[in-house]
Amino acid sequence: MESFYNQFIYNLKLYLFNSEFILRFIFSLIVIIIVIFIFSILRKLLDVLKQSSSKVQEQSFYYNKTLNIIMYFTILLGIITIWVENPWSFFIGIIGVGAIAFFAVWSILSNVLAGFLILLTNPFRIDAEITILPDNITGKVADFDLMFTHLKDNQGNIINIPHNLFFQKIIKTHKK
Repeated sequence: MESFYNQFIYNLKLYLFNSEFILRFIFSLIVIIIVIFIFSILRKLLDVLKQSSSKVQEQSFYYNKTLNIIMYFTILLGIITIWVENPWSFFIGIIGVGAIAFFAVWSILSNVLAGFLILLTNPFRIDAEITILPDNITGKVADFDLMFTHLKDNQGNIINIPHNLFFQKIIKTHKK
């Protein structure tokens, strides 16, 4: 048991104080710092846009969420590229597993993608009254998340409408 422990410590010291490990660690820190710096600049630009446009101000929460997801993905991509010996094989494997997972959860992904398209095209705003035709579902847009748009009807009930439904039905926006 003592020799296993000594061997483990010896191998750990060899690995940790290896110049390749130290270089990869330093490069990883540099990637993290650069990406965070770039995205902090993008957030400041978003704040400037938020002050000049009411549309951007209303949607800034979602823009910040999207920026965070892209930032974390960029950091992960950079670290994988630094630490994995053959990143292309790794990415091809991930893409293969992702393709299988995509078929398993395509309806969820279609709702998320439809949500981003609704966010970009802005067919209605929060507090707007809309009717979904031909079903005649009428309500005031109360909230918007990744999967659903939440409508509040005249009785105060919350109706959850999947985002992809907005691309299959006719949406009537009422004037205030």
